[in-house]
Amino acid sequence: MLCDENLGISKKRLWEALELLKECDINFSVFFSMNFLEDDETVEKLVEAGCLMALVGFESIKQSTLEAYNKGHVNSAGKIAEVIERCRRAGLNIQGNFLINPDLDSYEDMDDLVKFIGKNNVFMPIMQIITPYPGTTMYSEYREKGLITDEDWDKYNAINLVVESKKYPPIAFQHKFMTSYYGTYAWKKIISRIRTNPYPLLNLITSLAFRKNLHEQLRSFEKLHQLPKTRKLNIL
Repeated sequence: MLCDENLGISKKRLWEALELLKECDINFSVFFSMNFLEDDETVEKLVEAGCLMALVGFESIKQSTLEAYNKGHVNSAGKIAEVIERCRRAGLNIQGNFLINPDLDSYEDMDDLVKFIGKNNVFMPIMQIITPYPGTTMYSEYREKGLITDEDWDKYNAINLVVESKKYPPIAFQHKFMTSYYGTYAWKKIISRIRTNPYPLLNLITSLAFRKNLHEQLRSFEKLHQLPKTRKLNIL
């Protein structure tokens, strides 16, 4: 994956780089801002160069949350859905990264996100709990405000809740997050992705790998906290 966030700032340089990649005859993926993918010609050149997918940090489909992240003026649920569909038609998978924040997101918001991901057949969706990684400005700000609840660095993987949850009990919030995340890899959603997205085999392999990993993490969490096993996960 090409992870240079500045890759798309200069369209001229991006197109030149894609021409060089095209000559290499390889497949690759990119980490891109959504606004770069609104240009149909750029998407076409990505596909022609061998790009299979673009990872995009959508963050949220909730407008008030997007505004809190200073993205409300450029992003919306409708715009995200439109970009995903346009890229799909061009032959490019869009991997969406969505951020869950206990201060901003409710259980209902997580349910809405799972539905959105399913409806739009988001390729290999990623859900992450907001995590202030050590060494970042966010970490310093959260620590100064006393919002960090766990400094076991092994838990800083965007799956565990390590910050304060004021609206919900921490264990309940993390459990809801994990069941929601696992729900984005329900069998019917996987099948729909395979039927709808470019590169069906890639959609199948990645979905099965994610599903297995998320299932193991969920079961381990339930066992650790003596929670009853979540039922009917396969039909979410």
